[in-house]
Amino acid sequence: ECIRSAHWEALEMAKALCQDTVAVRPGFTPLSKSQKLSLINSAMAKQLQVSRDATTGQGVDRHLMALGKVAQGVTPLSAALSVGDPEKLPAFMSEEPFSSSATWALSTSNVTTPWNVIFNFGPVSDDGYGVGYLIHDHEIPVNITSWKPSKVSDSDLMADSIEASLTMLQETLDGVADAK
Repeated sequence: ECIRSAHWEALEMAKALCQDTVAVRPGFTPLSKSQKLSLINSAMAKQLQVSRDATTGQGVDRHLMALGKVAQGVTPLSAALSVGDPEKLPAFMSEEPFSSSATWALSTSNVTTPWNVIFNFGPVSDDGYGVGYLIHDHEIPVNITSWKPSKVSDSDLMADSIEASLTMLQETLDGVADAK
């Protein structure tokens, strides 16, 4: 099952962490470190719940994919790799935002094991990214791939963005573990 990371809690956390990079407006009051930590904790709690739901069959992607296949006439008894009749697809499955959720601009995977030093994961769309990463005690090796012919994706820019994001998190979390 897909583990979705686009939820309101993640958006609020990202906005809080990036507040210093946006133009300051009249009346702007920056969030305190404790407010940022609260938003990080909310995003982590939501992500843990989304992950649990996905690993226990409570996600939505596989269920909706199966409903679409059945609507197109594909059943468990159909020939392998049977496509079905796209004309039979329910209308909502051809409309936004549902239709765009079938192709991912960012596809990630984590296969952390003690013996892996790098993990590669390819993009699943022409203008997308594949991001393979490992979480080790003192580092997070990240491998970013995209298709060279794409005019949209840029692996170097994505790498810089991921590094900047992790740095923002590190700066926000510095000293937190020591205080507990």
